[in-house]
Amino acid sequence: MHERAAPSRYRHARPTGGRGGERAGLGVQKELIERVAPTGDRIADSEKFARVDPQWVDRVRAAFEEYVEHLKQLKAPDPPKGSEVLDVAYRFKGTGSLGRVRFTLLVGQRGERRLIEMKEARQSAMDQALGKPPERERARVQTAAIRRLQGDPWPRVAATRLGGIPALARENEPEEEKIGRELLAKDGGQLLSYARQCGQVLARLHARVNAPVLLGAAWDPAETAHAAVEFAERYAAQVEADQKKFVAAKDQVSRALATS
Repeated sequence: MHERAAPSRYRHARPTGGRGGERAGLGVQKELIERVAPTGDRIADSEKFARVDPQWVDRVRAAFEEYVEHLKQLKAPDPPKGSEVLDVAYRFKGTGSLGRVRFTLLVGQRGERRLIEMKEARQSAMDQALGKPPERERARVQTAAIRRLQGDPWPRVAATRLGGIPALARENEPEEEKIGRELLAKDGGQLLSYARQCGQVLARLHARVNAPVLLGAAWDPAETAHAAVEFAERYAAQVEADQKKFVAAKDQVSRALATS
């Protein structure tokens, strides 16, 4: 990779009040870039990233070009037009994407830098359970659903393909950082307030599609809430165990990506 000067200009995050709200210390894109790619031309080695084989880099470059073209078709604001892919790394995040191809791209031109995520788009678990055939353009379906259902949708999300694999691509933004559990653990009132806000947002999204079904069925809100909490408590231990095992297998994942 050619040496490049560290970026001197960064895009600002979206105004406070958008999805996720304000995050302490992450008010601008600059801070996110500096944490992930402090040199400005390479994603830093960490437990969250693994290096990939050059064949994947070639696929990602082609996928990025397709992504930018789809953003143009969607008339998305401020697309990364003219940017080149500076570095690519496999990304470890959460447990919902275990087994999926998922990359973080560092892209830029001149002094500007951005982070783009590409994640394999798989068949809906609900459709799979119902025996429905996979959708041919799964990533496009996801893009349409995001734009329709999210109250404040990602402005630069679009479908692409990683070789023959359909994928969803979007720009990472600093306000998407998670709220640390240490902060919420200090004040039980904050945790309850945060839980209520999350519940209200989730309920609003479900109501857009499922309101007729919910309002027409007989169900006990208190019993439903109790069942949801009981499931969450049981499942939390499994999620933590899965994530620790996944991160511990980072070297194995890197080797697999070099031969896939």
